[in-house]
Amino acid sequence: MALSKREQALIDRYKESGRVPNEKALDAPFLVLVRPLASAGLDSGRFALWFEEEISAQIEETGLTLAVRRIMISPHIINPEHGVIPSRGVSFSRRENAIHTMTDIDFLQWIQLSDDRKLATMHEHIRRSILNIPGRYVDGDGRERLLQIVDSAYGKLQHKLAH
Repeated sequence: MALSKREQALIDRYKESGRVPNEKALDAPFLVLVRPLASAGLDSGRFALWFEEEISAQIEETGLTLAVRRIMISPHIINPEHGVIPSRGVSFSRRENAIHTMTDIDFLQWIQLSDDRKLATMHEHIRRSILNIPGRYVDGDGRERLLQIVDSAYGKLQHKLAH
């Protein structure tokens, strides 16, 4: 599959950060990405990556496909003293056939949460992001199946965090 210049730039940046992209997932007919935008030093990436990996595995296992090719969920955890909080909402890229959702997680609350509450907060924001996508992009049945996958991933990650 040929990637757009933007997609290739994102993959290159991902590789430069020391992570290895899942090549199999890049060719998947449907993919959910969880990519937080956070102030430096926050551990949000760990929880986002766990969700992304578990959701991807379950999407592959179930064969779920939707009319859109990608959903990128971007929870923002920004210290308001150090930066402008970006816009939130839902946008659709026709060229990439992708949805980008943006929500805010309160910075001061996040830094005080325990790991199990951070996991729960990330789960809540992923669910809220999916629920905020208009029906013309994700129909009711597809949305329900995706939410079931997210909830199942959360259950598995709770177990992982506890052990």
